[in-house]
Amino acid sequence: MKSSVCCKKMIAIKRCVTYYCCSEIEKDGPFMEEPQLMTERFYSAFRQVQYLLRQQLQPHLNYNGLQLTRGQFYLLSHLFRRGPLMITELSEWMNVRPATMSPIVDRLEKHLLVTRNKDSKDRRIVYVGLTPNGKSLVQEMEVEWRQMLSEHLSRLTEQEQELVITLLEKFARES
Repeated sequence: MKSSVCCKKMIAIKRCVTYYCCSEIEKDGPFMEEPQLMTERFYSAFRQVQYLLRQQLQPHLNYNGLQLTRGQFYLLSHLFRRGPLMITELSEWMNVRPATMSPIVDRLEKHLLVTRNKDSKDRRIVYVGLTPNGKSLVQEMEVEWRQMLSEHLSRLTEQEQELVITLLEKFARES
């Protein structure tokens, strides 16, 4: 006689544990297909690295009593690399509406990290750019960020470092 209670078998992939119903396992076989397994392993590893980096970045986001969000820091870094941009360009880059971007810029402007400047030819156009304080902040944080990444990379052999970097570059290029 077949039991109506599902046994919930477990398939573990390193730290990523997924529970499957007996019927799913019987239908799909006892193991995941190789591409599905690789996707799960990639997803799990990517999430772990992402979490680790976010956790290590967080303590560095306290600037003169201002607790920056990661989004605000990414915005400042983007302005550092690209130079002054319009609110619409920033909102497109961060995938938010301009109405959402304005309060973010207001807060950064209040803390003297960004400034708004009107276009000399078309006064309706306003550019957001970094102040000297904003540039210094990004430079300091990027030094700390690179030191942290260097510490992580130093745990790998030179060959492993080259492999990780090459694969990440390929992934970025082909995505």
